[in-house]
Amino acid sequence: MCHDGAMTLPAAVLFDNDGTLADTEPMWLEIEGEVCRQIGGEHTAQVRAATLGASMEGTAEILIRAAGRTDLSVAEISERLTVRAVERLTEGGFEFMPGAVELLAALDEAGVPLGLVSAADTRVLAAVTSRLPKAYFSVIVGNDSVSRGKPDPEGYLMAADKLGVNPAECLVIEDTAKGARAGNASGAWVLAVPNAEGAPVPEAPRRSFVDTLVGLTPADLGAMLGSTDA
Repeated sequence: MCHDGAMTLPAAVLFDNDGTLADTEPMWLEIEGEVCRQIGGEHTAQVRAATLGASMEGTAEILIRAAGRTDLSVAEISERLTVRAVERLTEGGFEFMPGAVELLAALDEAGVPLGLVSAADTRVLAAVTSRLPKAYFSVIVGNDSVSRGKPDPEGYLMAADKLGVNPAECLVIEDTAKGARAGNASGAWVLAVPNAEGAPVPEAPRRSFVDTLVGLTPADLGAMLGSTDA
């Protein structure tokens, strides 16, 4: 952990993107609905719940299954989703989650390394981060950077390794159950900011909860390390 006087800070803070950094979950649901209908499926509540927090390949598999298609590849549908998302994000059709940019700025000012770990393609993440006031993230790990998506911890382990920090001294910020599982499986502490549209994030060891990122400080995040049963 990093120390600043008496204040203990995380060795690094690793953000999820969709629904945690950027308010893009509604956009993704719209895009998934468009693609699902285009290939002949029905974008039901069950399908929507299954895709929340899933990897791009996982989402593509769910949509193909919903449409009952055997002639479409996961790669083809993943690419269709990604291209449409980049178009939408480039048009500026999203906002950052309340308090997220302010927290990034405060962590950056405090010298805490930052990483972004997402189930989205790095092209999508580039479109999102280009709207930030500065390049806060030293490491960006997208779905195309890993062989196993969340809830597998590969992305978070990769980010910690690239930052040169111990995952057990990092704080992961997530909004979904799959993402929180991935963060904890990496050995990190997890701060869950549950998304109203998704399934609840269950309580677990090394996991804290807040309703919003608004008003959080680097010291608040440092105090969360060790604040739940290990």
